[in-house]
Amino acid sequence: MYKAIIFDFFGVIYSDPANRWFQKHDIERTGEYADIFKQVDHGFITLEKAFNELAKLSGQPADDIRSVFGQTDMIDHEVVEIINNLKQNYKIGLLSNASSGYLRKLLHENSLDILFDNLVISSEVGMIKPNPAIFEIAMDNLGVEPKESIFIDDWPNNVSAARELGLQGIVFSNALDLKENLESLGIKI
Repeated sequence: MYKAIIFDFFGVIYSDPANRWFQKHDIERTGEYADIFKQVDHGFITLEKAFNELAKLSGQPADDIRSVFGQTDMIDHEVVEIINNLKQNYKIGLLSNASSGYLRKLLHENSLDILFDNLVISSEVGMIKPNPAIFEIAMDNLGVEPKESIFIDDWPNNVSAARELGLQGIVFSNALDLKENLESLGIKI
């Protein structure tokens, strides 16, 4: 029945550096702060410009913000292992709201790009989740229908949007929970 499993990147495979920065400084990811990342995710501004905008808003040095995004201890290796196992029987997609240059660099430097049959990065297509059209792009690129697809994301509103289109959706919390959710759907891991 299921032919493809589509993963979000930040907050699922890789700890979200923006969330890390917000938590470190006890800042809510709302209002102008959230808008900055929406602009990055749409491809309207560069990540470098975002660092400068965040610095102006927060009073934190741009270099400190940049350093959080340069940390390398953020891969969830258990999720990577799950993906490697799934890859034997399913098409694997990546659908991420992200800066293209930053995400592609992370994927390449950590040899994570080989996990995926297809990548859909919001800043490359000019739209962000939960826009239904971005899910359609991901499924079209993988050659699957919604009923043949599972979407995994740590943001419940993105999972809800996928479900409204007919995909099976899983809200990610941790690797063990993910494995149990996939197995409950009959997915061989």
